[in-house]
Amino acid sequence: MTMSSTMHSKRDHRDLARVWVVLSSIALALLFLAPGVALVLLVFPIFIEDPPNTMPAFRGVNTLFFTVVRSVLVCVVAALAANALILASLPAVIRAIKHCPTPGAARFGKISAIVFGVGLVFNAVVWGVVLGPWFLSLFPALQESARTLGSIGSKAFEKLSYFTYPLVLAPFVFDVVRFIAMLIAGIAVSTARHKSAVLPAVAPTAQAPR
Repeated sequence: MTMSSTMHSKRDHRDLARVWVVLSSIALALLFLAPGVALVLLVFPIFIEDPPNTMPAFRGVNTLFFTVVRSVLVCVVAALAANALILASLPAVIRAIKHCPTPGAARFGKISAIVFGVGLVFNAVVWGVVLGPWFLSLFPALQESARTLGSIGSKAFEKLSYFTYPLVLAPFVFDVVRFIAMLIAGIAVSTARHKSAVLPAVAPTAQAPR
């Protein structure tokens, strides 16, 4: 490898890793800022006028529902945008790991990328379980099929929805772990250097006269 190609390889993996770090930082910031924005939105509810025949016990339910849904959507959109940013950085991540001169940093980068991919699959499964009953309810034919399961199946189906509600928080918690790992790995790869670049220069010593 020539001197120019070596210098290009050093500069290449660092520039790619900087793109990795920047996008991971923005993704992590979105994930941390979203809950704060959601809480602020809860302070300013969406007022929905109740129908005239609404029972006193159910007044304000629509206002509460749409206000909470708005805050949840902020978190969901932020999580989707954060994952999209990491996905957009994957070409740079793969090339940075490929040209990384330090085996330890490259290995850490590979592990963080694998954890990110596993997290995507995990999130898809969780959201499928949580939103599956709601999605099936949109199709009348599937509702008719559900009625044929009998009362036992219907009760089990209703119980399942209560158990899946807490799972909504799992993707957000896992996202924080994944994005922190990606950011740290990006920093490790960006600071990795070739051994030739870190060897101390030895100053030539003057030869003593004979």
